[in-house]
Amino acid sequence: MAKSLRSTLGVSLEEWLHLFPVSHQREYKYGSYILRENTTADSCLLILKGKVEITKKVRGARNLRVAVIKPGDFFGEMGMLSGLKRTASARAMTEVKVLVMTRQDFYNLIEKDQVLGAKLALLFARELAVRCHQVLQLLAKSNSDSDTKRKKQVNFSSVLNSVYELLAV
Repeated sequence: MAKSLRSTLGVSLEEWLHLFPVSHQREYKYGSYILRENTTADSCLLILKGKVEITKKVRGARNLRVAVIKPGDFFGEMGMLSGLKRTASARAMTEVKVLVMTRQDFYNLIEKDQVLGAKLALLFARELAVRCHQVLQLLAKSNSDSDTKRKKQVNFSSVLNSVYELLAV
């Protein structure tokens, strides 16, 4: 689900660490929450070490695993870009080390290096488009499965709103 910044952009880890110094790194212990659903979003994170589970609360108060992401992957970009509350949680599955990019860091990067800023914005847009596509396919499959039991017209506005809520990590 998540894309590796390094492999997609051709930017080495050393370059990322130069752009975002050690003060932007954080470590999390196994089982600790990195991001929580319904909290203010102003940053996205790049995993340097470890694995992270992304979960979404669904009806009945149970958590649905949306993704497991690993070093080189990023998450939280939609919340960072939109400034809306997070609609999913991220929890450390191992010891985790991340590089944090705030919204202001992103704006500063665009001013400092427009080419890299544009590549990163394009990467975020492409990843969000892929996620939307995957969710729409799941919703369409789910709807067609239920259509065999009962005929129901799809409200695409409602579907797109659900997709947005699911993806705005």
